[in-house]
Amino acid sequence: VPDAFKVYPNPSENLSTIEYTLPQGESKGEIIIYNISGAEVKRVTVTIGNGKIELDNSALQSGTYFYQLVTNKGSSGAKKILVVK
Repeated sequence: VPDAFKVYPNPSENLSTIEYTLPQGESKGEIIIYNISGAEVKRVTVTIGNGKIELDNSALQSGTYFYQLVTNKGSSGAKKILVVK
């Protein structure tokens, strides 16, 4: 699902907005955030076809993270977000 979601501002300090679009026929998904080592650091369930969520980055350390949208139909490609403190 290319461009199914985007994040701004990027880089971010404490708060980011993620806009997403679930694939046709899907009513639920998850946005998963991974650190540079591939470990999951945050998971947010989304249930609206098109929407946006506020992501609190204040507990994350400065660095590069990856996020992806996962549904029953599969996952989108991982995209990068930078957190700066």
